[in-house]
Amino acid sequence: MKFVVKLNAVVALLAAGLTCCMFVGCGSGETQQSTSEQGATVTDLEFILPAKQTVYFAGDKFDGSRVAIQANLSDGTREVFIVAREENCTVEPQYFSMGDNHVTFTYGGKSISQNIHVIDAPVSSLDVDLSAVTTSVTSTDKLDLSDMTVTANCENYDPIEVDEFTLVEINNREEIIHEDLSQVSLGTGLHEMKVLFKDCYSDSFYLDVFYGVAVEAENVLDADKVTADDRNYVVVDTNVGESGSTATGVSPGPIMKPSEPAFGGGYLGDLKNGAVFSFHVWSDEARTADILLRASSGYLLRDDKGNWVPYEMGNMMLNRLFSVSLNGTPLSISADAVLEGGSSDTPDPMLWVNWKMVSLGNVQLQEGDNVFTFTVNSDYINCNNASCACNVDRLEVRFNEHGGV
Repeated sequence: MKFVVKLNAVVALLAAGLTCCMFVGCGSGETQQSTSEQGATVTDLEFILPAKQTVYFAGDKFDGSRVAIQANLSDGTREVFIVAREENCTVEPQYFSMGDNHVTFTYGGKSISQNIHVIDAPVSSLDVDLSAVTTSVTSTDKLDLSDMTVTANCENYDPIEVDEFTLVEINNREEIIHEDLSQVSLGTGLHEMKVLFKDCYSDSFYLDVFYGVAVEAENVLDADKVTADDRNYVVVDTNVGESGSTATGVSPGPIMKPSEPAFGGGYLGDLKNGAVFSFHVWSDEARTADILLRASSGYLLRDDKGNWVPYEMGNMMLNRLFSVSLNGTPLSISADAVLEGGSSDTPDPMLWVNWKMVSLGNVQLQEGDNVFTFTVNSDYINCNNASCACNVDRLEVRFNEHGGV
């Protein structure tokens, strides 16, 4: 069993060897430059994270919130900053016009440019990709949609990924604008949302705010270190399960490595038959609750020449993947609880983290700690003749609004 984590792009770069430099531009309003403190000068600039969007519409404003630049200094040190947060970094042009073919960043007397293309065409439709963001949270949390992807479609042009879009909530035919994508605050319930860009609206999508608990798979505690004050966590039994597999040759147990989108930043993967993990859920009172598991099918049906990069993942019935108990009592999983797979025209490793929500039904919770224990007992065999299960991201426990026993 693997515990898989996703590192923030900039943090990962710093952890990989940029820790010796100063990270400037923290948004405090004060100039933070080691150049002035040490008398060093900038010798050159290089991109750490260039602008992801390279095609713009006439009139668009450049968004530097996702652009990171490294300034190399004459004394051998380095500074890394986010363009939008560094007041001493200038951007030209700030607004794009027809004929513009690059955007230039200047800091400490040195410049670096990135090629761009500007078009003038009406937007016919918008595509919204929410696979990298949280679409459901508890009523005490805020939604972070900063990693959602919006693509504009225009006649005679390839799809264009855009940044300067507006998030709109549709409430009784009224439109509510949410300006800060990183902290979207909504009341309990299901909320209809759309994206607006260049007078074009996307199709509706929905964000869900519920009353209950969400236990993220990366919140793993050692069983022998759990205290009476711990709430809502995961315990992994690393002493059971197959010793390896033809798939990865990795023994069960939490293993850290960089990964792709998960709600809390990590998930449980490489689940082998016999492996056991438990979600601990705290309830202040005895009540009923609906249980949902966020997981991704590992049923590889077709890959790229046996290299485990999938073209297609099959559907998986949860009652053929796990036996589940609540506080020691077995739960009956409906045959309707199906984890959907997915497919792609080209080999796509993201199909391993093609997250879907599956209902485990309604259960009775006791007051205090409730233990949902999952034992892997998959009978699925993939296209490489290996036993397979799924990846698990989190467990949602949605309390009955009126309690219930």
